[in-house]
Amino acid sequence: MSEGTAAAPARAGYVISVGMQKGGVSKTTNACHLAVALGEIGRRVLLWDVDENYGATKVFQIPPDAFFTTMGILSGDATAVDAVLAFDDTEVDVDLPKNVDFIPSSRALQGVDRALAAKDKFYNPNECLNAHVAELRALGRYDYIIIDTGPQASPTTRSAYMVSDYFILSLIPEKLAVDSLPDALEDIANARRPGRNPNLHLLGLILSCMDRRVTLAKRYEDAITERFRQANQEPVKFLTTIGRAAAIDRAAHQGQTILQAEPGHAVSEQYRKLAREVEQRILAHRATLGRSEVAPRPALAPLKPAAQGVIANA
Repeated sequence: MSEGTAAAPARAGYVISVGMQKGGVSKTTNACHLAVALGEIGRRVLLWDVDENYGATKVFQIPPDAFFTTMGILSGDATAVDAVLAFDDTEVDVDLPKNVDFIPSSRALQGVDRALAAKDKFYNPNECLNAHVAELRALGRYDYIIIDTGPQASPTTRSAYMVSDYFILSLIPEKLAVDSLPDALEDIANARRPGRNPNLHLLGLILSCMDRRVTLAKRYEDAITERFRQANQEPVKFLTTIGRAAAIDRAAHQGQTILQAEPGHAVSEQYRKLAREVEQRILAHRATLGRSEVAPRPALAPLKPAAQGVIANA
């Protein structure tokens, strides 16, 4: 650092887990797209795949055998910093979105419980991510660390509850998905118990694959509100909902999100609005806690109008 040049201020490094006990509810899609949308507005994001099905790793078509993965971190073969694939690293042949770094996962994570127990028979599986998240926070490099969790109660999924500041639930308008919501709320309540992670905050619920031309969609929105009422909790569904779009799958075949492949698509704009809503909720929550930000945030850029001729459900 040259004389007279101040070091860049540390970024806040808020940890956000995206999850749901049920598979097939757009959890990985939402985690990836939220990360990219936050990157678009200038936030530095680390997306960490801790799912043994490594869905986020597949979205960006990252070959897990070519790099350190979550399993390598937990088994001691690499540090969390070693495993980070940086979007601006020209030596790594991976095309990541701007401002989004990534830690991949792999099928090998299925054996993480046995591997950790073999290293230390007294290890606590619910703490397997703790030291590694602390290492990443200490870098001061990220505004947000987004963890894509698995639907199963694996050690990494349970540990994600323990290390996160915020949790986002992902849901689609289908009966089995909506019926799983009480269990999801109970898991968050259990994670918040004293001695666990009492500071965990349910930030919101993303409702995806919505087609408002279908009457059932509104009924499912009402059912979600009722599930929250039964759990004696205020509904926290994000105002922004994500439409159904074949373009998301088309983008995934290119190793991209819809924001990269079709930036003018209506669903791309929905994810941009969701990213701003996520950030606004976090800032509002920090204000209620009376905590100052680790680093001042730049002003949010205004929303760009969607491109002409966009078909929302194309």
